[in-house]
Amino acid sequence: MKTPRQKILDEVAEIARLNGVPMRDLMGRCRTKDVVRARKAAMWFVWFKYNKSFNAVAAIFGRKEHSAVAFAIGAHLLDCGITDMPVARMALRIRNKARAWQKMKREQVAASQETGERAA
Repeated sequence: MKTPRQKILDEVAEIARLNGVPMRDLMGRCRTKDVVRARKAAMWFVWFKYNKSFNAVAAIFGRKEHSAVAFAIGAHLLDCGITDMPVARMALRIRNKARAWQKMKREQVAASQETGERAA
């Protein structure tokens, strides 16, 4: 007889198969676009279907931080066009802050390169 965790992992394996990614990559640290998309969907599935907490989903996926799960679920909802859930709004705020920080860093690099070119 399968344990509840094993039943969940069997369904996660099916999500991996349907997305064409290896289960070890889905459960691991791989960050390719296809794997990340499948992992976000799988985390959302476990959270939604089994009504698991972010901490419980993190444990199933071998993560230490529930915040990574919260962001993954929120990002999955945003990718699906759902913006009216608190977790999706949280992910959107984080995504916007990250993009603003990246833009600021690019501008700093460009400014320092301009300054360096003038000095040369």
